[in-house]
Amino acid sequence: MFESILYEGTMIVAQIHESLMHLNDNFELYFGDKDMHFIVMAVLGMILFFGRITLPGFLSETLEQIAGMNTPLAMLVAGATIAQGSLKQALLQKRVYLIAGYKLLLMPLLTIGMFFALPLDPAVFTTVVLSMAAPTAITCTLFAVQNDKNAEYASQIFAISTVFSLLTLPVVGVLLEAIEK
Repeated sequence: MFESILYEGTMIVAQIHESLMHLNDNFELYFGDKDMHFIVMAVLGMILFFGRITLPGFLSETLEQIAGMNTPLAMLVAGATIAQGSLKQALLQKRVYLIAGYKLLLMPLLTIGMFFALPLDPAVFTTVVLSMAAPTAITCTLFAVQNDKNAEYASQIFAISTVFSLLTLPVVGVLLEAIEK
């Protein structure tokens, strides 16, 4: 009995593996190897989420610990990239200020304009606008590092927009309070 269950389980895993390899061969024509891994992980994640499949405790705890390391590691990479560059050089680049202004002020204002007339819950409206007013994501720097692009420039934008968000987020918050009244 146990042997037949083990055999069937092994066959199912082998069939899934074979299907993924065929899928990989077909997608390799259009996607690189890295892209394929992201697609497979996204599909598996959606299956787990929509199928309401829970992982065993030890696996779930391991993945939660890995997820908990995500932000600190990203900050470490961003900090190292910023440290390799020159903060003075970042402060002298006009384009960095333009991008920070676009992200921190223009995007929230455009979002307010687009969503103001819609019958949205105030909490949803506020969340969407504040997320648009947040500084550029650290993932911008990580993608630049990963793809051998201008990581120093990406980290400069991240640093400047983060510093300026200390001023702009309260302004957007006050604007949202005035709109809600």
